[in-house]
Order: sequence, then C-alpha cells, then structure tokens
Amino acid sequence: MLPYFIYLTILVIFWQPYLLLQGIFSHRGIGQIHFSRNEPDSFTGFRIRGTTFYAAPVFLGAIFLQQYVNDSFTISYIEFDFNKTVELKLEFPISNSNLFFVLKGNAVLGAGTGYAEHLQAGQYIYTTETPDALKLFEGQKAVVLLISSYDNRAWDGLNHAQNFNCVQPIPPSIQLLLEEFFSNEYNDILRGLYYEKIIADAFFYHFLAVEQAVSDDKYTGIPEPIKAVHDLILAAGMDTKFTLTELAERIGLSESSLKKGYKKHYGISPFDQQVYMRLEWARQQLETTVLPINQLYRQAGYAHLPGFLKAFKKCYGLSPSQWRKQHKQ
Repeated sequence: MLPYFIYLTILVIFWQPYLLLQGIFSHRGIGQIHFSRNEPDSFTGFRIRGTTFYAAPVFLGAIFLQQYVNDSFTISYIEFDFNKTVELKLEFPISNSNLFFVLKGNAVLGAGTGYAEHLQAGQYIYTTETPDALKLFEGQKAVVLLISSYDNRAWDGLNHAQNFNCVQPIPPSIQLLLEEFFSNEYNDILRGLYYEKIIADAFFYHFLAVEQAVSDDKYTGIPEPIKAVHDLILAAGMDTKFTLTELAERIGLSESSLKKGYKKHYGISPFDQQVYMRLEWARQQLETTVLPINQLYRQAGYAHLPGFLKAFKKCYGLSPSQWRKQHKQ
C-alpha cells in the first residue's frame, strides 16, 4: 500500500487500480445506496472520456457518477437530480487533500470536525478534512467535481492555513483547466499522462493563489477598480444597495466591463454579491434568533415578503421557515 494516499470520491471509494465499489454512501431513510455500472437511457449529460460510469436511481431522481482512478489521484464527477431536499452520509477512508467544486446548483459539504460549507455554482473549497456529509436541494440539479491526490508530499511545505476550508470563486486558471478536462479527446495511452498534468495543475493554481493572497484574502492580480467595487460592497453591508450604474460611475468603467470583470475575479456579479450577503445574513438570523420572518425580510433589505421568499428558496433550496426548522441552533 502506498505510504501517501487519499482515496477520494464523493460517493464511492475504489481500491486502486481495481474498479470495485467499496465506500458507503447512504441516507438515513433508505440506508446504503447501491450503484450499477449501466448507463441508463435517462442520462442526458455528457460523458467524460476514460471514466467509469455509475448510476443509482433514488429519491424520485438519480445520481450519476463518472470516475477516473489511478495510483496518484482520483477524479469524481457527480450529477444529482432529486425531487426533494436530501442529506447524504458519506463513509470512506480518511483523506487530507481535496478540491471540491460546485459546477451547477447548490450543495452543503460537511465534515467530522463540525464545519459545513454552503457552495453555489462557480465556487470551490480546498479542505484537508474528510467529507462525511453532503446536502442537495429540492428541484435543483447539482453537478459537483471532487479531486484528490494520493501523494501530498509535493505541497507539504505550502501555506495551508490561508484560505483553508474557505469557499472561494473558481479562479479563471482552474476554469480553463476544467474546460480542457471535460472536452479532452486523448486516446487511452495519452489520457493518463494528460490527466496527471491536469490534476497537478489544478493543485498548483490553487496553492499559487494561496501563496499570492494578501492579508484580506483578496487575490493579487485583480484590477484595482474591480477590487474597489468589491471593498465598497463589503463595507456597505446591508446599509446601501448599489446599482450597477452607480458602481460603474464611481470607478470610471462601463457597466459591461465592471460586470464582466467582477464576475471573472469573484465568480459572481456585483448585484448577486449584494443579494447573497443579505440572504446569508437572513440565514444566520434564522439559525440563531427567533426574529419573525415577517420582520426579518425587511431588515434583510427586501421591500416585499414574496420577493424575499423566492430569493431565499432559490439560493438555499428551502423556504425560510423550513430552513429554520431544520437548522435552528
């Protein structure tokens, strides 16, 4: 057995190099979920060359897993399509170097030490914790990608403390890598070498961003006007709502340039950044206070309750009352 390894999947674990299902992926209502290697007619997504396909019909929906495994790393690309909000339990060997990406929808990733991080499409997290829980939301098709290296000696000396277990927008450099990965057409001989390069580059660009991050966790290389808008939104909090026009005039950029540049570097538009900040505040209030929802929505900056309810459910997959019931501390 290799002295340094991480068997990494979000759903299943394999003994390398054998393609045998070994981990446990379960739900408290139905127990262990069983996967087959048949690709059903209901699958309409794209196939990643060189991966093994697994499917599990469950929760009036399905889970589709495509996985590539070798002696150095594991890649797990998973699509969830449920008609209900689902909390899943994961049981597999300890891992200590993971990149978890949300490519579509929303997901909450949990681990044994108690943290639980909510990720939206376009965000990712690096963690040394072993994932043991995953929450998916009703009516939202979620697509996630989990990458791990079995041998982490290459980055033992890097700064793990900064941006550790921290949700971040997927950097443009990693976005390009993922696009290459999904569209590759290499043959079996070249594919293994190519995937090794892709995985090494993904970790390289992540740790490069960590090493280059300044003390306030913003990445270097972001144009100063874009940084200024980000700082302004964070500083204003919920006290002020900025329109795109107001923000563009403050920094002397066109609205289209501001919107494109902001989303490129922060993974979200200026408007959505403000919405997300307000919804995050509301979510925290639901979990930690008894503030009535008919008061809370106004304090969150919404003029009308229906608009708040719609935005909250779109972001978190549950209504505010359902969220409070399930997460009240």
